[in-house]
Parts: sequence; structure tokens; C-alpha cells
Amino acid sequence: MDEPADGYDEPMPPTAPPRPAARPLTRAQQARKDAHESHVRATVKRHLKGLAPVSRLIVLLYLVDGLSDHEITAALGPTYNLTPNEVGSRRRALMTRIRRIARSTSTSTPTPTKPTD
Repeated sequence: MDEPADGYDEPMPPTAPPRPAARPLTRAQQARKDAHESHVRATVKRHLKGLAPVSRLIVLLYLVDGLSDHEITAALGPTYNLTPNEVGSRRRALMTRIRRIARSTSTSTPTPTKPTD
């Protein structure tokens, strides 16, 4: 009986075939993509500025730094006096709000003007 090369009992499954390279975007597609990304970025910035400082910290620590509710509580320290449950509750409410904003933003992306050469 042949032994698998990696030493495990089961033979390794075949790897997935490589994905074909994506075709480059046309100028119009790239302009739409750039306009959408710019619009989303501006919308997110505007809404983040509108949050209370502690809420903004919770969102950024969760999304950017990838911290858990317990880690966020420890990072905020006694200044804000929040329990992990309170942090989680605020985070969930904020993430629901962010998802709602993202959905409305994705349907209201401005149409870019025709690029000039």
C-alpha cells in the first residue's frame, strides 16, 4: 500500500485549477469603479465623523484592528467604563447601521462623466 507523501492517513485532494486572469477594465468601467469607490469612501468618512468618539473608536478597533469585544473594552480602559457586553451591543448596532449605509450607497452611486483624453 502506498503511503501518502505528507504522512497523513488520507491522500491529499487535488488542488483547484488556477483561475483565469481577469480581463482589464475598459475606461468606462474603470471610471464607474473609481466613482463608486470615491463615493463610498466619502460616505463612510462623513458617517464616521458623525459618530460619538467612543462609537468611532469601537468601530475602528473592530474593523481596522480586528479586536474582540473584550480586547476593545481593555483598550478603552476605565475612561469609558464599558463592559464587553456594552461594547458588543454598541458594535452590533453600529455594524447594522454601517451595512444599511453601504446598501443605500451601492444603489445611489453617481454616474461618472465621460473621461476626456
